[in-house]
Amino acid sequence: MKKFVFLLIACFAVVLTALIGNPLELLQVGVTAMVSIAFVVPAIGTNSQSALKEAREKAQKLSVDMKSLNDASVSEKRSLTDDENVKWDKMDTDLSNVEKEIRRLERAIEIESRAGQIDNERQENREKGESRDEAGEKYSAAFRSWMMSGIDQMQPEERALLQNAEKRDLSAGTAASGGYVIPKGFMAKLEVALLAFGGIYKASNRMSTETGNEIPWPTINDTSNKGAIIGENTSVGASVDPTFGSISLKAFTYSSKPIIVSNILLQDSVFDLETYLANMMAERIWRALEEHLATGNGTTQPQGLITAAAAASLTGVGVAALTFDNLVDLLHSVDPNYRINGTWLFNDSTLKALRKIKDLEGRPIWQGNYTDNGPSMILGRPYQISQEMASIGASAKSVVFGDMSKFMVREVAGGTVKRLVERYADLNQTGFLLFKRFDARLIDAGTNPVKYLVHPAV
Repeated sequence: MKKFVFLLIACFAVVLTALIGNPLELLQVGVTAMVSIAFVVPAIGTNSQSALKEAREKAQKLSVDMKSLNDASVSEKRSLTDDENVKWDKMDTDLSNVEKEIRRLERAIEIESRAGQIDNERQENREKGESRDEAGEKYSAAFRSWMMSGIDQMQPEERALLQNAEKRDLSAGTAASGGYVIPKGFMAKLEVALLAFGGIYKASNRMSTETGNEIPWPTINDTSNKGAIIGENTSVGASVDPTFGSISLKAFTYSSKPIIVSNILLQDSVFDLETYLANMMAERIWRALEEHLATGNGTTQPQGLITAAAAASLTGVGVAALTFDNLVDLLHSVDPNYRINGTWLFNDSTLKALRKIKDLEGRPIWQGNYTDNGPSMILGRPYQISQEMASIGASAKSVVFGDMSKFMVREVAGGTVKRLVERYADLNQTGFLLFKRFDARLIDAGTNPVKYLVHPAV
């Protein structure tokens, strides 16, 4: 209700200012109104669960109708008619759109839930007059005060908390010296948003470290050795030593670039600056990080999954198409020990193509799941969508399969936010800038836990 009232006030201010004719004030209030509108939508989060339920029911019905249409043609041992093909394509397009809506709603609920949990914990702590992490709560409050009003308007004890944390927590080599370390609550919101945006990030095995020091990760390959039966009084024989190796995890610094917020908006108490910044910073960081998690060079960037994975030796792969046999071959090119935990990875346009592929019995290889929170499947294994994956085409590496737990994404805990005041003072705006550090490596001792399918050149 407060946000709705704030929207009405903002809209009224735009009209009033237009009548007065002050263009600078019109710009400032207009920006405030537009950003406020963005926050009215999340305010209806109480309806998100209902909308998600409806979307899943719609997807389930489309999935059942598509299966019925396909089963009819299979039982009659015929292909789909022209009319049936048109109907199938229409339902398939509708299903793709509904699935995107489901992912958006799931992301919104996840973020709202986490934000609500943090707010509830804070409220419980205030009511009890205590805190499970009193120092952390005090720092979070000081951090929020700094974001909203700047260092000059803070109480001395709040300034001391931020400055002491900066000296204690900033790691050597960071590009954000002079900023302030983000608190746990802000970090939680950033983490949820990153998970929602990044398919490779979500599928990976993630680790967090307190500092950004380089970490050597040992690897051992003993697959060439096996035990043996020996006779009485027989030597056990010689053994080949296992192959030892090491992979180094570094910490590359990512910047969100400045995010500009109207000072008029900052002065309003209903503006949830933490959630706003966490979502936008996560999206900006994701755009850079997800690209590198796919194809990073491993030297000046994190090592990309496709860069590190092995090419599957497949035959019969088309230049601009995929078949049932191609996917079965890729699935079985990965060792069974990795296949059992295997996950597919591809982009959304490839998913659309895969949903049309049928097995030898005429059944779609894609199995949708809309009745619970379980994943949809391709050939019995879950998948993740990453738009950084190449689309089907000549020389493209369009599909990845393997044990994604072997793809390690290293994140330096926390991060640093800088508040840019003077830079945007003439527009009555404040900029916020996040620095965060990541790296990634495929933990491969030579056994190729992840492989990709590559299309031939033209």
